[in-house]
Amino acid sequence: MKNTKKLALTAILCAAALALLFISAFLESITVSLSAAAGLFIAVIFVECGLKHSVLAYVTVSVLALLVVPEKTAVYMFLMFFGYYPMYKSWCEARRRAAAEYVLKLLCFNLSLCLCWVLAGVLGFQPSLPDVPFVAVPAFVLANAVFLLYDFAFSRLIGFYLKYSKKWRRK
Repeated sequence: MKNTKKLALTAILCAAALALLFISAFLESITVSLSAAAGLFIAVIFVECGLKHSVLAYVTVSVLALLVVPEKTAVYMFLMFFGYYPMYKSWCEARRRAAAEYVLKLLCFNLSLCLCWVLAGVLGFQPSLPDVPFVAVPAFVLANAVFLLYDFAFSRLIGFYLKYSKKWRRK
């Protein structure tokens, strides 16, 4: 694909990701889903255009979303995890060892989760971590299980895209 086409595709998909983040400000019940869906556009850019364009897209969408989206919860989720995860996931999966791959993915997720929790506490958005381990530990385990489900679904969606995008291009 020529650079002009790559740039045009990147711009269109950035606009779509930004639109999802903007919509999330008004549909708060699906904020996490819309933020994750915006990350799928970064994955398509990564597949079609490469690392340079996907990093450019991540930075562009993040900055523009911080400027134009009125309610920032989905933007922070995109910025702190969903936006860069497609690139990180690809890097992890290139290791070709399932155990190392999942250790790296879980490490990234848990670092992002802890950083978000600490920042939210410092900025006054969330109360501090519960003092009672029987509350914090199950929540942490559940969050990791949901992440593994997200990672599995994400892989399936990328596989679906790769399978059918070749058919669409032939037509």
